[in-house]
Order: sequence, then C-alpha cells, then structure tokens
Amino acid sequence: MKSAFSKNSVTIDRSIIARAALPELDTFQTAFDARKQIALEHGKKIAKLKDQSFLIMGAKTAGLSVSPYGTPMPNFTGGSIQTLAAAGDAQDAAKLYDAFGGLFTKMENKDVLPTDDDVVIFVRPDVFYTLLDAEQVINGNYVTSDGTSIQGHIFKAFGVPVVSTNNLPNWVENGTVDGSVSDLMGADYNGDFTKLVALAMSPKALLAGANIQLETDAYFDKLSKCYFVDAWLAYASTSDRAEYAGAIYLP
Repeated sequence: MKSAFSKNSVTIDRSIIARAALPELDTFQTAFDARKQIALEHGKKIAKLKDQSFLIMGAKTAGLSVSPYGTPMPNFTGGSIQTLAAAGDAQDAAKLYDAFGGLFTKMENKDVLPTDDDVVIFVRPDVFYTLLDAEQVINGNYVTSDGTSIQGHIFKAFGVPVVSTNNLPNWVENGTVDGSVSDLMGADYNGDFTKLVALAMSPKALLAGANIQLETDAYFDKLSKCYFVDAWLAYASTSDRAEYAGAIYLP
C-alpha cells in the first residue's frame, strides 16, 4: 500500500500590540483605576480579534474546493457549502435546521462525523434566536475553563453544539486601514462574508501557531512622565483539513 504525503505550514509575520499612554497627572485625577480598566478593554479587543480571525479563516476553509494538501492525499478534500433556497430562509427556523442537515450530509460524505469530530456551529445572535424556535433547545449548565458553572441554553442541531457570537463575519474584509482583521493580520484574511449565515467547524480545519503568547505590562516611563499599559501577541492561522469545515450561505 502506497502512502501519499504532503505538507502545510502557517507563517507568523507580525505582532499585534495594544498600547495606552496615560499622563501621570491624569491618573491622579481619575476616580477609578484607569490602568485596570484599559487593561480589561485590551483583553476584550484582543479576544474579539482572535475570534474573528479564526472564524474568517474557518469560512475561507469551508469555501475551498480542494484540500490545501492537494488532490493526491486520500480522504483530504475541500470544504462543504450549503446554500439556502431563498434569502428569507435565514429567518425560518425549520428551513435553517434543514440546511444544517444538508450541510452535515455533505460533510459525512467526506468521512467527517460532526458529532464525533468536535464540530461546532457558529451563528450570529439573530440566527441563534431564530433557531430557538426549532424546538431543539434544552436547559443546562456551561462549565467554563476556570470551572465556573453557568446556567444557560444548550442548543444542538443534529447533536452538534450551536454557539451565538457577534464575531462571525458578515462584511467585506479587504484590508482597509481601520484596525480591521486583515488590516492587522494581513491579506490572507480578506474575503466577502456578507452572505455567510452559519459556520460549522472542527479545530482540525485550521492550522494555527503562536510565536508570542499574550503578554501584558504596565509601567511608568520617567522620560515621558506617562504610565503605559501594553498587551501584545503574535499568532496566525491557515486552512488545514478543509473537509472539517462547512458553511451555510444566502443565495
């Protein structure tokens, strides 16, 4: 039996840095700890950037017609796309749920088992609350990474968890110099996502790496007489096993 091999790589070519400078006098005249609040906001913005960048890359991976490893690789195929019959179907719970069935059928035909391969569905809040009408919701507890138990809705479509997020792209990402994802991360994250309704993705779909894990610092600079609050990291992602990604689009 002959085994086919190929390779894939991810390039990390830039650092993401968040910095705020606070004149010393301002810190004395502020009723709350501005440095702490700024650090918290840095964390939120960096978390949002990472979520958006991975979801953008996931959507681009779902749209690949062939695997990044090339066609000779056995069981390495492209992503899966399910297109709704009409734009209004995005507001119809039953038709949305049926679209997930069609998408998962395509993925299973590529030997991907959504319930066994850690696939998660990402949708925006309006789609999530539309799906609640499909009567596949149960109440339960989420357990966060620090062990905190949170009461909430656990929604599953055909046994696959559905997550509501504002970070699923629905815009054109074109590298405009405005702090957008591709402006900060590079042209690999460009794309038109205006018709993206839902993304189904396993961690296997992406290849990701980090040269600098998230680091933070707060210090006083004697020369400028300012307090600086910094947060920085360096990471990137690219398509890996495209068959583990699928998306639902408007027509």
